[in-house]
Parts: sequence; C-alpha cells; structure tokens
Amino acid sequence: MKASSFAQQLKSLNIVHWAIALPMVLGGLAIFSLNMNQPAIAPGQTIDYLIYLPLLAMVVILPISNIIYTQMLKKHYQKPLSVKFKAYKSAFIIRDSFFEIPGILTCIIAYILGNSFILIIIPAILLQFYSNRPVLKKISYDLRLTPDQEKEILA
Repeated sequence: MKASSFAQQLKSLNIVHWAIALPMVLGGLAIFSLNMNQPAIAPGQTIDYLIYLPLLAMVVILPISNIIYTQMLKKHYQKPLSVKFKAYKSAFIIRDSFFEIPGILTCIIAYILGNSFILIIIPAILLQFYSNRPVLKKISYDLRLTPDQEKEILA
C-alpha cells in the first residue's frame, strides 16, 4: 500500500466517523423541533421508566464496544502496517456503530414520550465521539506503531 494511501484512508475514516454521528444529531434536532409544539405531559401519564433505557444502553454498550475494539486490534499488533490499518478501520467503524446505538435509542424514546429533556444525552455521546476520533496519536497507541510506521502514515 502506498504511503499517501494511508493519509487518504485516514481522511476517509474521519469522514466516516462523523457521518456515523450525523443521523443521531439530525434525529435529535428533528425530535426536539417536533416536541416543542406538543403540550407538556405530566409525570405518570407516560411510560416514565423508558427514560432510563438510553442511560442503561450507554453504561452497557460503551464498555462492550471498547472491549470488542481492543480484542479486534490485539490480533494484529505484530503484523505489517497495511494489515494493522485494515484491522483498525474495521474495529473503529464497529466501535463507532456501537456508540450510535444509545443516541438513536434516545431519539426514539424522546419521540415516544414527547420529552425533549432526555435529548441531553446526545451531546454526551458526541463528546465520546469527539474523544475517539481517528488522530495519529491515538491510532499509534492503539496499534502499537513504531516511529517509522507513524511516518509512513503521515507521508
């Protein structure tokens, strides 16, 4: 694989990363605008326990996604850079997809309940997306890259 190809793939991965978060953000904005025009519902008139479902999903899914991510990468530590990078892309997209689940679930439950307050979870998930974006320092740490391999990615 050409060195410039790594840089191009890194840019593409960054686009994919934010594209995965986009439906969650757009869904949250759409639900918020729909719920603004609805009358307030008193507690007890809805299925209030559903509010806790996105929080539970965050608590359960985020650690599971990180475990799957590290397990997928562990198999490739001693392999060439091209193999490592392919494994990284796959693991990264899978982890990001898991991150999206609590956000989409939040949008669905906010729509069902007519409660926009629960949408506050989405910025918390976006912070998680931001902290896990594909930057060279993080990629280098996750894949155990040598300085030469880092230079090869940047070239």
